[in-house]
Amino acid sequence: MIALQERSILCADELFVVSRKWQDYLRVRFGRAAVLTGNGVDADRFSAQRDGRETMLRQRFGLSAGPVFLAIGGVEERKNTIGILQAFADIRQSQSQAQLLLAGGASLLDHAEYQDRFVQAYAASCLPPGAVVRDGPLPQADMPAFTSVIWCIGSQPDFRWLDAPVFNGTGHPKHYRGATAQQGVFFLGLPWLHSWGSGRFSGVARDASYLADRIADNIHLASRSLAAAE
Repeated sequence: MIALQERSILCADELFVVSRKWQDYLRVRFGRAAVLTGNGVDADRFSAQRDGRETMLRQRFGLSAGPVFLAIGGVEERKNTIGILQAFADIRQSQSQAQLLLAGGASLLDHAEYQDRFVQAYAASCLPPGAVVRDGPLPQADMPAFTSVIWCIGSQPDFRWLDAPVFNGTGHPKHYRGATAQQGVFFLGLPWLHSWGSGRFSGVARDASYLADRIADNIHLASRSLAAAE
């Protein structure tokens, strides 16, 4: 896998990255120049201003007043769509008008087995008709209108509220797989906490399991220290 990754870097005609960290890494490690490109939202296309298609989209998908939860990417295991469905079923217990819209899903891979499991999970959830709306790939022209129909949020890490000696000089946490040198301080859900999937639904469970064990070790150590002090 490492050899394939290096070949993809060395043999590519041109490289694009979304951070200066990777731009510097490719230059130092491989001697390759990379173009730094944006990885955010085009505020000119995606804004709070209505463009006239909102009513059409609501009617097309049968959306009510909401709240509406949007999952882009179709039904795929790497999107943890079954987990999203189960979480949504819990939300419906307190938000009876909530709807889940599963949009998109164009893929070159075969997700039939997982999609069959999703259908079974949906049937077992006993959610009423219309609670979950499943659609296929969406035209790019329709995407901006979703910002008026469905509230979304984009954010970046900001740890200024946390007063603990666990950060490097650039404001990022110093840790190993989420565990810091400060007793009782752990991080979960950060991009590349341990692997590519750490900041995604598909990988966070493995990180959570690892940290749960470390927290248990931490509690056990603290208990022994307290007992010894007594």
